[in-house]
Amino acid sequence: MIITNMCQKPKDTEKTYNIFISQPMRGLTDNEIEEKRLQIENTLKELGFKNYKILDSFFKGAPISAKPLWFLGKSFEILSSADVVYFAEGYVKARGCSMEYEAWSKYLHSGGVLCYAEH
Repeated sequence: MIITNMCQKPKDTEKTYNIFISQPMRGLTDNEIEEKRLQIENTLKELGFKNYKILDSFFKGAPISAKPLWFLGKSFEILSSADVVYFAEGYVKARGCSMEYEAWSKYLHSGGVLCYAEH
């Protein structure tokens, strides 16, 4: 796996960064999703992030009737408060993740929100 830093590394090592993880979830169990998130968290530490909060974008208690657009709307709401966005492997092919990437590139990139992506 290759990690691409699409911006710069964290400048302020004392700042607490709000980190949004965009990861494909379709067809995965809750345990598989959580395991991947832990791997990403370890990667973030290796990249130099000391103080951070992972924004909760894994909706375990979602309404049974929730449709994909409901999840995307919630994700955009959470994404808006991110200082860092991490796109997990497979994000390009996952509909929601690719739309989160578009939102980052059009609305957050110019605002200095850092981005990392797995390939």
